[in-house]
Amino acid sequence: MTASSSPTSSVSAAPSSSSNLVVPVVLWGRECPRNRITCVAALPDGRTVVTGNDDGDLIQWTVDEQRRWIQPKMMMVAHQASISCISATGFLPTSTCYVSASVDGHVCLWDSVDGRSVDSAHTGYIHRRIVPHSYRISKNQSHVRLLCTGDYSEILVMDAQDLSIQFTLSSRVEPDWISAIAIVHPPERPDVVLGMSFSGMVKLWSLTDLDKRDISSPIFEDESKVLGIRNVTEISCSDLNQRIMLVIAGSSWQIVDIPDLNQLIVAECRIQAVSGMIVDIDKVAIGFADSTIVIFQLPRRKLTGKQIRERFGENPQNVGGDDNPFVFALLRGTSETPLTWISNVCFRFCGRSGVLRADKKGKISFWKVPPPKELDKMVEDYTNKNKRAAEFDPIIEQSLEKLWHRIEHSEHTMLADTEGISDARCSAMLYVANQGKMILGYEDGSIVIRYACHAVMKQLLEWDHHEYFGAQTRHLRGGHTGAVTCMLYPHEEHPRYDMQTLVSGGADFAVCVWNINTGERLYRFCSQGGPILRILVPPDNCNARILHTICTVAGDCSVALLSLKENKCLLLASRQRSPIVDVKWRPLDDFMLVKCADDSVYVWQMETANLDRIVNGIWTDEVMAACDEQIGVTDGGDEAGASQAVQMFRAFRHKNIAAIRRIAGPGEDKAVNTDKDQMVVIPSPMNIHPLNRSNNASQLLLFNIDAMIMGLLSLDQEYSTVPASPSLSPQPPGHHGHTEETEQQKINRLNNILASKGDDSSSTGKSSPSPVPTHTHTKFLPSALRWQSESNFYLDVARLCMSLLHAWNLDSSLDPVCLKKLKLYKPNQPLCYGNISRQGLISVYLPTFEPTDANPAEATYEYFSKNVRWQLNSLLTTVHLLSVISVANTLMSMRNRALKASERKIVRRKSSSRSSDSSTSERENEQLKQGWSLLAALHCVLLPDLIREHSVYVPPKIPLLARRWQDQCIEIRVASQALLIRELGRLGAEGRRKLLEYWAPFLPTLLDSALSIFGPRTAQAANNTIPPIAHAMITSNTNAQAVQAQGPPQRPPPPIPPRTGAVPLQKPEPQKPVEHSETIDGVQQVRRNQATSIIVLGVIGAEYSEELNVADLARATSQSLLELLIAPHSQLLPNNSPLRRAAIDLIGRGFVVWQPHIDISKVLLGLLDLAAQGEKLLPSIGSPSYGFPLSSAADACRTAKHALMLIATARPPALITALSKEVARYNAAAQHQTIQHTVQSPLLKSRYEVLRLIEFLAEKQYNDVADLVVPVGEILVHCLDTSLLKQKTLAEIFPPVTKFYMVGYCPQTRRIAFGGKNGSVVVHELRASKAQIIQAHKHPVTAVSFSPDGKYLATYSAQESKMSFWQTQQSFLGMGQSQFRCAKSMTAPSEFAVTSPGGTYQIFRARLVWINAKSVTLMLPDGRESRFNV
Repeated sequence: MTASSSPTSSVSAAPSSSSNLVVPVVLWGRECPRNRITCVAALPDGRTVVTGNDDGDLIQWTVDEQRRWIQPKMMMVAHQASISCISATGFLPTSTCYVSASVDGHVCLWDSVDGRSVDSAHTGYIHRRIVPHSYRISKNQSHVRLLCTGDYSEILVMDAQDLSIQFTLSSRVEPDWISAIAIVHPPERPDVVLGMSFSGMVKLWSLTDLDKRDISSPIFEDESKVLGIRNVTEISCSDLNQRIMLVIAGSSWQIVDIPDLNQLIVAECRIQAVSGMIVDIDKVAIGFADSTIVIFQLPRRKLTGKQIRERFGENPQNVGGDDNPFVFALLRGTSETPLTWISNVCFRFCGRSGVLRADKKGKISFWKVPPPKELDKMVEDYTNKNKRAAEFDPIIEQSLEKLWHRIEHSEHTMLADTEGISDARCSAMLYVANQGKMILGYEDGSIVIRYACHAVMKQLLEWDHHEYFGAQTRHLRGGHTGAVTCMLYPHEEHPRYDMQTLVSGGADFAVCVWNINTGERLYRFCSQGGPILRILVPPDNCNARILHTICTVAGDCSVALLSLKENKCLLLASRQRSPIVDVKWRPLDDFMLVKCADDSVYVWQMETANLDRIVNGIWTDEVMAACDEQIGVTDGGDEAGASQAVQMFRAFRHKNIAAIRRIAGPGEDKAVNTDKDQMVVIPSPMNIHPLNRSNNASQLLLFNIDAMIMGLLSLDQEYSTVPASPSLSPQPPGHHGHTEETEQQKINRLNNILASKGDDSSSTGKSSPSPVPTHTHTKFLPSALRWQSESNFYLDVARLCMSLLHAWNLDSSLDPVCLKKLKLYKPNQPLCYGNISRQGLISVYLPTFEPTDANPAEATYEYFSKNVRWQLNSLLTTVHLLSVISVANTLMSMRNRALKASERKIVRRKSSSRSSDSSTSERENEQLKQGWSLLAALHCVLLPDLIREHSVYVPPKIPLLARRWQDQCIEIRVASQALLIRELGRLGAEGRRKLLEYWAPFLPTLLDSALSIFGPRTAQAANNTIPPIAHAMITSNTNAQAVQAQGPPQRPPPPIPPRTGAVPLQKPEPQKPVEHSETIDGVQQVRRNQATSIIVLGVIGAEYSEELNVADLARATSQSLLELLIAPHSQLLPNNSPLRRAAIDLIGRGFVVWQPHIDISKVLLGLLDLAAQGEKLLPSIGSPSYGFPLSSAADACRTAKHALMLIATARPPALITALSKEVARYNAAAQHQTIQHTVQSPLLKSRYEVLRLIEFLAEKQYNDVADLVVPVGEILVHCLDTSLLKQKTLAEIFPPVTKFYMVGYCPQTRRIAFGGKNGSVVVHELRASKAQIIQAHKHPVTAVSFSPDGKYLATYSAQESKMSFWQTQQSFLGMGQSQFRCAKSMTAPSEFAVTSPGGTYQIFRARLVWINAKSVTLMLPDGRESRFNV
């Protein structure tokens, strides 16, 4: 069931996956977002204020006391219900986090610097108040816990970093909801929590041994006493007078003596008291419901405590002789109306610095409380003069609505500008994502369809729409006579509906069906007697007749099923008496369930349109929840929740003909249009959602960069309609859907392009070669995608996104290129960007409101682009740079035909234009690619230097770049890697040292096993030879234990002695000498930091190996990387996760650094097991998913192949030696195997990858292979399919072997001889599966060759200047192994220097060629020949 877009819809989370790269941009409308404030809080920095409202939104304000100005900065859209409380998570000025809670149990942790959600949790607890508590764990460190009270009987203690509940403060005596709490810090004693219950009982808890507490060991109260004070809203304590406690109740406020819990002062109130604070030793400030804040002078004689006696003597006298509190100062409140809310105002006393006041009208005020000396002077003036209380006004008072009127809104807004078609207010909005159409419904009943890209460009960019012949605005006429209330595009909910069908509901009780392309009204339903509120879609497992219907909910409490195929109402459920809350289905039982506001559920039969029953009471929730068991179930078996007999009985009882027919003849009436072809559809590159629940005035644009890149490359493939050619043949394993260009080559190519920026910044000139797209698309596209490609939707969205994200006004030479060549457009106003957190929560920037005396130039986009844009926060910088570089790289890789297709509408408009010749087209194509390369260079290299000329540059977040190191999208991955490497280089040696000091303590191998993401199995993992990560993929259909039994014998890890002179790792010292610092103690946060630290240190080790060795971190980092490769699947470390793939990649990149600290055999076996699965996991060319981002398992295989190539390039001898040792280990184990315990080689199942590595080394590293040709021969004999040698030669099976003349093969005897560097020759007899060694020479063997009949073996050593002939000797009766004896030795030409025509030295390579059975010719590199006879 899916609801349609309506005026009450809102954005609460990102619609895309949290792994995608999404860029939010806000289109603020003319109406101010509703802001009915329910709570307010101040952060310890003294400048940040956070308010929460009824709609679940948070607004972050910045206070400037000097300018007497408060600026709304960001809006956080996270909660679905009203905000109940907000609290800071620390007390230090450097603490930037705060927590918010809503009445539906949703709790979020926010970072005020960049507005991102650090963590969030959905709990069953409704928090009403959260108080932070800090306790020291050492002299310079402290932990912070959050004490929470609400609609539960305990005080929950949460971790301030991951929102997990640590323990509780429980009650033994009369447990009750705690209405207010306060924390007292008695000297030389544990801190005490004071809590007041709703029943009027005060309780005291001592906070002892907090580090040892868990959820199973609560703290019980030390003391409790009944005070008889009900409806307490707040209690307050102060260090000014540690003996008294201020209690705020609804009708009174009281002063209570803490040690005795006696009431010292009781003051009745005619107006409800809301909040209060002790502002001096004998003065309190009380906030009332009429928004006034009153300061009272307390009678000193009734106060107790040491501090009272020290200040006023042993017998303090009351001020003015008054024995009751009196008012001497107050802060004026706001005016009230009869429509004022009951809980209209909220206060937050910020210690002695001031007080915040906010109300549901959206007004926020700040008043600085006078210091004690000024308060004493006010009291003196009050008593000595006319006893008139001093009145004050807030020093700062502001509201979002007041500021909104100061905005100069654009004439062309998305909702208001309809080109003169309608002047009414927009009442409903729907965005059709797969067509890029914005559908607007207005109060006069008109419906307007606009091309979303043009609407956004018209509002935000300097775009002349008159020169563009694009998708025209369409007006749907003759539909509704009242306001349009809701709309639905059914095909977007399920593909069984027609793509051209649009459904709208109005306040005129009508439902209209439209053709979205022609604007024709197809039908008008008038079946219900109230305004249409929602339009829903039935599930896809209903019967065939219901599948063509839509469900409409009306204001007269009725529900209708309207058939779009038969154009009639099949069911009108109008017996409900209360407003409808929810609609669900039980398709297999043919039921539709309607839940009402009075908790009653009406069960309707869809086939017969009869009311089956009405469910009331406690069963309603269970009945509605039971509908979920039939989601996706298409038959009537046990999966539907009932047996076939029970279903038949139900069908007869309810006279359900469709159910009877389905049960009796399951093959007769099958549901149609079930869409079995699971065609892969590219997501929409842009989505538009209403931002606020109250109206549709403000819209949120979400650019999905992953989908944009996929669409661009698929569009490029679609336009390049090339017939089948060898280039479309299957790629090698590991390159399906991608080119043979590796990630490192792409990074190098991007770096070369970026480096060339400093030499040539002009818009002309020869550009770098265009890379082949890294994605392809299937030949047959879905119709929705085909429509998008015809209208250039992806290209339009890409140019729109690049226009909004490009760094304008920084490079005067590049801006004209972007405007003229790249067809980008400059924004016409300062833009408001947003962030999407890992949990999908959204935060957006509000418009900048400057004071009236501000410079008008600060409100222009030029000032914003130079002085504001790149210093907002590091998260925005990171996301924008990744987006710009990845999209620019994609556009640069597109062919000319696809890029030119974006301009065909302009060509249609300008009839005088003609297509240029081929040479001009090629030149324009080169200029386009050069322009995109210059744009990428600006954002990756030159941006920091250009920004420093105008303002401060906020660099990208290194942790976020590290998490994107192995992003699913190749273009984003390459951009992230290039940015991270460039950022590390920009930091310099000192910056990288500080980075190492910060992240090194988070390495999992250095942490306690309880906190480590590896858990307590690190020692066990070292004994695993074959990584369990590979077992999970290899044994998908077999028993894991059986596979493990087939593996090679386990061996203990080699001992690694401690390094001499090693310096133990130390935790980083505090950056500033503060009293104490708040540590990061959240378990989840520590685990996230572990993943980041592995990648950051791995990248530094791969790029700056000498710095990592100096810090003595190479060992710990290499162990962490190896553990990620071999660790089994767990909840913290799932198989093929981005972290594991990053570890695989970094092992290959920095193998030179990691090799001394890890077992290379484990690394190679793990990588080979992953790489061997590539052929099975990678999609084939004909599959629908070919060309799309690889699955996590396929990506892991591809990364493993790349890592093996890097290892082979960096350390060829180590690779060859490790593989030969595995062969020797297997051969030794195979000699002792039994029938019950067979041994399988770990290299045989990955033989093709091993041969691919040997082939690569033979091509790139000839000398290394020639030096180790004997171990290479053992690997080849072990991995090659020797049965093929019966029909083919060795050169046909493995062609690279022909390059090595010290390798010989005899087809007659099936022997392979390898001449080694030590002068020995190893002869493998394939028939007997044995080998023998001949000590032929004292120097390296240059060439070997068998005679045609196989009786002689000729060996030649150039350094020894010797030729030898070896004859085979058979044993008695041919039994046993044949032996070789030296038949003849003679002098041969010696080695000499070989130079190429260019003058460079080459390898001395000589070849032996048998002329006949007795003669052999030695062919030297210089062309000379020498003949030898046996």
